Amino acid sequence: MTQALTAARTALNPAAHLTVEDNQDLSRRTLYRLARIIYAETHAVLPDAEALASMIANLRRANSALEDISEDADLFECLNKKSERHADLLIRYDSRELQMCLRTLSRALSGVLKDSTRGAVRFHRAQLLPDWATSVGSVSEIGNLHFYI
Repeated sequence: MTQALTAARTALNPAAHLTVEDNQDLSRRTLYRLARIIYAETHAVLPDAEALASMIANLRRANSALEDISEDADLFECLNKKSERHADLLIRYDSRELQMCLRTLSRALSGVLKDSTRGAVRFHRAQLLPDWATSVGSVSEIGNLHFYI
């Protein structure tokens, strides 16, 4: 597909660029979905976004598929339709905040970003205390987020 055709499709349909590539695990669609999750959970506060991206990279290193991670409503509150953060998933794909979250995720997945969560694979925001969090110790607190192994 030519760049001009891609640009025209994107102008008509902003979601047109979210096509699935051959490698389903690293498809652009999945990466954008994860970047939207990072935005919705952190509102693009950089230390929080870096920590959440690091946690996603930790889950991937533990053999979780990125597509599965991006659909885990038990892990990400914003994926629940009743969540106050659910609407934040609708951020425009070309917004600066979403692009920052996408770059941060790419850095974490490539191993360039240092893991500030100490290997964490779960998290919650400071204002919440899920039942599961009372039985395990927090390994890291970054900004408004608490991380767990």
